[in-house]
Amino acid sequence: MSVLKAIQNNPNTDECFKLPHFDFNNPDQLLVLIRSFLELEEELKRIYFYVSEPFTEAEPRIRGNKNEELEEYKEKNPKDYEERVRTSGIIQSFNHVIAQQNQVKLRVGRVRFMFKDMPKDQRVHGGLEAKIFIPHLELRQKQIDALLAHDITKLYCTKPLGCVVLFSKDTDFGPVLEAAWEKGFEVFIANILHRQH
Repeated sequence: MSVLKAIQNNPNTDECFKLPHFDFNNPDQLLVLIRSFLELEEELKRIYFYVSEPFTEAEPRIRGNKNEELEEYKEKNPKDYEERVRTSGIIQSFNHVIAQQNQVKLRVGRVRFMFKDMPKDQRVHGGLEAKIFIPHLELRQKQIDALLAHDITKLYCTKPLGCVVLFSKDTDFGPVLEAAWEKGFEVFIANILHRQH
């Protein structure tokens, strides 16, 4: 999603794709943005959309020590946990709607949970630092790169010549894109300018 936000922040992007007119959680608007990269004579075959599973779908898989850490996290960070559950509901709804769209194939990776103790508060009293640590939950997406590389490889190995347009700031896809190009595919990486805040 940060990739598409960078497109939105680009001064050359059409105003209809910018806030307040545009909502990234609206699948119809998002697909219009993606399709806007096509030339009039080009035909769209498929949009592959890569997402991580929502937090609440992965939560039941947590076992053993990680489950104990999750329970401690819920107890010490109830508002953060509730926000993650709320956001997961939005993501689940979005994923369901986008998967139903014509020409869209939703590819879902996994989420890896990492718990870290982060300082809640740091105060200096008489030259001493007092730190109160609370468990902090980090979610890391997994398998997305592998799914994308697999799909591009399958495309150039099984389909006649075509075109690949990639929206990503990740530079790890160079080898698979080069292989597609060597097989005769046109390869485009959307020009995404990252703006520092």
